[in-house]
Amino acid sequence: MKVRIIPLILGFVSLAAADTIDITGEIFHTIQSGKTVTVDFGIWNYGANNPNVSPYPTSIGFLLMGAVPQQQAGQMLPGSTQTYFPGYVFEAYLESLDGSISAPLLDANASRLGLQTGYLVATLGTFSAGGGAPLDVAVLSGSVSIPLAFSEALFGANLNNYNNAARIRLINVGGAFTLGIGDPYTIGQSISEPDIRGLGAVSTAGIPGPVVVHNPEPATLALLALPLAVLWWRVRKRSR
Repeated sequence: MKVRIIPLILGFVSLAAADTIDITGEIFHTIQSGKTVTVDFGIWNYGANNPNVSPYPTSIGFLLMGAVPQQQAGQMLPGSTQTYFPGYVFEAYLESLDGSISAPLLDANASRLGLQTGYLVATLGTFSAGGGAPLDVAVLSGSVSIPLAFSEALFGANLNNYNNAARIRLINVGGAFTLGIGDPYTIGQSISEPDIRGLGAVSTAGIPGPVVVHNPEPATLALLALPLAVLWWRVRKRSR
């Protein structure tokens, strides 16, 4: 019995130690309810394409593609011809790298469902590349408009970082959602900031960076440890 309990302890220690998981290069990854995902990105190319104006953008778009949910049939979005998947919802924020500055993303589809700014709902979309047949995907999208002073504070000295000047934080408050569009595309390639705008005339796309899943907070890990502690106590009692 003592030998059998050791792998469980080692497994839990590994879980506690690995507080983040980089899924950028994975093909698919399912985000369970309550999990947080962060998407880093860079915007240096906006300033490079708009000389003689502020390099700080004032409008940022966000788009993420995933597998179409099989557990829930799509329904028509009120006041629209768009199909959405009830029960698949994320909170979404544009944040500075240290998390000290934050702004919620706006999703017009979520607004039609009566959800406030800061929520994204999964809708039906299509993806095609390289002349292949269009692929049905689930799409989460939103945007945020911010004052120039807010943008300067948010990006700060990280403005010229290649792909980690700021991040999008996503919190799954709905059903388990699978990121990715399938081989040969990685999760990193299924996420973008497609519309970076500011004082310049030219809009650009953000430079995608690491996509990271964050494990439960210490309090949650403590709750997970309770059953293991009980099991350990029973094993020791029986061995005596």
